[in-house]
Order: sequence, then structure tokens, then C-alpha cells
Amino acid sequence: MGEDTRGDEETEQEQDEVSISKHYGWLLTLYELSETSILSITGDKSILDLNIVFIFNFLSMKNEIDRKKAQEQKKQVEKIKMQSYGRRIR
Repeated sequence: MGEDTRGDEETEQEQDEVSISKHYGWLLTLYELSETSILSITGDKSILDLNIVFIFNFLSMKNEIDRKKAQEQKKQVEKIKMQSYGRRIR
């Protein structure tokens, strides 16, 4: 009863992401790139014309930024929860 299931939910989400990646492979990468402004950075007209090393660096940077944002959001949620319970955060 009252067990914390957030870890289970995060694991399920990670498994879903892995299965999507396995199923779609590079198509998913091309889709992710199409949702960015990467072409405006390089001046290229097509994602397929981009240098692969640049793509990997760009995606690594994007992942780190997304991870940092998720950590910050998680901290904010925890802070709000603690405040709602009337506890003092140090």
C-alpha cells in the first residue's frame, strides 16, 4: 500500500523509448533532427547532407540539455511537494 511507483513508471517509459528506437532506428533520428533548427545552424538544405560527426555532437548536446531540464523540473516538483506538506527544505 502507498508504495512509491515512480521508479516503475520511469522504467516503463525508458523501455518504451528503447523499443521505439529499436523499431524505427535511424528514421527516429531523422525525425528528431527534423524537429530542430539544425539546418539553420549549418545552412544546409537537407538533413541528409549534414556531417555525421556534427549530427552526433548536436544530438549529444540536445540530450544533455533535455536531461538537465528534466532534472530541474524534477527538483521543482519535489520542492513544491515538500512545501505543500509544510516541510522546510534546506
